[in-house]
Amino acid sequence: MAQRGLQPRLAAGDPPHARDPRPDRSEVAEIRDWVAAGRDIGRRYGQFHGWIGLRHGARHRRRDDPGQRGHLQEVCPGRDAAARVRAGQGPEGDAGRPAAPGRHPGDPEAGSEAEPHHGRSPDHQLRHAQEDVLRAPEGSSHEARKRVLSGFRPTGPMHIGHLVGALENWIRLQETHDCFFAICDWHALTSEYADTSSIKDYVLDMALDWLAAGLDPEKCTIFVQSHVPEHAELHLLLSMIVPVTWLERVPTYKEQQQQISNRDLTNYGFLGYPVLQAADILIYRAELVPVGEDQLAHLELCREIARRFNSLYGPVFPEPQALTTRVPRVPGTDGRKMSKSYGNALNLGDPIEETRERVLRMVTDPARKTRQDPGNPDICPVYDLHKAFSDRTTIDLVNVECRRAGIGCIDCKTYLLKHLEPVLRPIQERRSRLARERDRVREILAEGARRARAEATRTMESVRAAMKMDTRLPG
Repeated sequence: MAQRGLQPRLAAGDPPHARDPRPDRSEVAEIRDWVAAGRDIGRRYGQFHGWIGLRHGARHRRRDDPGQRGHLQEVCPGRDAAARVRAGQGPEGDAGRPAAPGRHPGDPEAGSEAEPHHGRSPDHQLRHAQEDVLRAPEGSSHEARKRVLSGFRPTGPMHIGHLVGALENWIRLQETHDCFFAICDWHALTSEYADTSSIKDYVLDMALDWLAAGLDPEKCTIFVQSHVPEHAELHLLLSMIVPVTWLERVPTYKEQQQQISNRDLTNYGFLGYPVLQAADILIYRAELVPVGEDQLAHLELCREIARRFNSLYGPVFPEPQALTTRVPRVPGTDGRKMSKSYGNALNLGDPIEETRERVLRMVTDPARKTRQDPGNPDICPVYDLHKAFSDRTTIDLVNVECRRAGIGCIDCKTYLLKHLEPVLRPIQERRSRLARERDRVREILAEGARRARAEATRTMESVRAAMKMDTRLPG
């Protein structure tokens, strides 16, 4: 079948790069035809999507008509798939890559440009590469950067799963984005309401872990959620426009009720915490939210809430986009998912000696009964940790030698510790120093709350004005 379109004019024997760059008259005419056709298609495309936008707005307006309440039951959050920004695998040594965990970007030994952890596995390198579209231009001002919001509930110690699943990503993002990181103590109440005695201590411990891992308060805003009361005000206002059916359809609602069966989670706070989560994001008008796959439904609900608010009161909130990254599986010492509630975590704040003992006691391939039996790394949690922390050479060695019984499980764990300890030791040394300066950490949180509240106050002024709720008396 003959190929259509512009054809290069080559003389016999000419190399491919010798094409005459000047188009002939037939090519010029063909280009003009294409441009004219493209303009016509563009006009029709714009008219069609303009009509769709009008219908979308009308649909939201109908929801507020008491006679059209039935339409609410037809609305399902998640109709628009959240835009996913996936990390691409880049070459080692990308310019501007922040310090590897265990090296603070501000440490003198980190140099002017942080070096990647040499020889890390492809899964680990993949987390270090972000799409070019997400990168702020080098030398751009702080205000010109895209805004990022993320956070954790202070319900227990931070562990190495949090390090590779979130903190490493945050450390990179603070170099190129306008980042807000929240310690979400109000969210902790949704499941820990019966015993709140430890939340206060966990808040400070979480701040210590974040700072020790490499978050820099000069490059990002670190704050405690409850120190910015505007979160609660926006949560209240958003709760007025969110149908209960939206919350009941969130996939993790039923799943978590089943998984955390030892607590009564029939409270409104647990049902409505996606609305509080949406308030956390929207109050800073965040454009990007780093999330795991299990949180995409929550972010899509946040986007749906933003769309509904904007359709009712006017354009106030941007629709935040998901920033997802592939991370290797990080199992706990018993082979299950690493979790504070399972008691199988390797915590960032644990002494190195305790971490070493727990790694040496980790479960491995259950079919490998003796040193002489060959193993299967694909079902071994220790091998999963190798893929998160070891270099490519070690991963390949362990994979081959385990399958032919060339090494035992203790050997495999020893290789892992050689790569895990250099990551954890500097974090723990910095954490120990910070723990002796808790007043300084509190000052960092207070300054973060001041910066966060300044942004939240501006947003709430826009929200109240849009809702015609700016009824406060002057003076």
